[in-house]
Amino acid sequence: MRSSQIIFLTGFLFSFTVLYQEYESALIPTEKGAVLAFTSDNKSFSIELISENVEPLEQRNLVKIDDWILQAFIIGFDNPKNVDLSTEEEQKKSLSQYVMYEINYFKEELGFKCDSLELKWGQLNNNYFYFWHFNTPDSLETLHKQIFLTTICHDQFLNMNIPLEKTKNFKDAKDLLFTIGRTLKIEDKPVDFDELYNELNK
Repeated sequence: MRSSQIIFLTGFLFSFTVLYQEYESALIPTEKGAVLAFTSDNKSFSIELISENVEPLEQRNLVKIDDWILQAFIIGFDNPKNVDLSTEEEQKKSLSQYVMYEINYFKEELGFKCDSLELKWGQLNNNYFYFWHFNTPDSLETLHKQIFLTTICHDQFLNMNIPLEKTKNFKDAKDLLFTIGRTLKIEDKPVDFDELYNELNK
């Protein structure tokens, strides 16, 4: 990504609950591509997009990586019972509930059948993820699947999504999502976007 401008990304699709901590996000250019960072007043997390061609698109939350479109968005959640989400069992339980919430949204609000739905649980580095995908309706002439990689970062569900076009390969899309997922960094401190830009571009 050749631009030296930090791109601030505002607004997310919807909130999973009414109560959640507010996060800001920015796409920060680096020599290798870009870092997409999210921060609140006391916590942060980020993913790295490695490519010479990384650029934000006009539609919110969308980034173009070479010939791929990536949507990265967060959904906040409340944890009133203080469930220990550091364990694999509790993360899997919480992520399962959330992913089903998203699937129901596609079915009930968008009218998708979500044919050939598959969900796979796994670990990339030290973080657990759900990899899930389904076929899109035939009415979407250029698309074949919606592919997601979803995880928990503090009090947020982080979704990384690639809409797979019919002319593109499923394995290539999966490999790209997994490559991005492996770069996830979760910090128990906030990040200043200007300071992060300077640090990444020394």
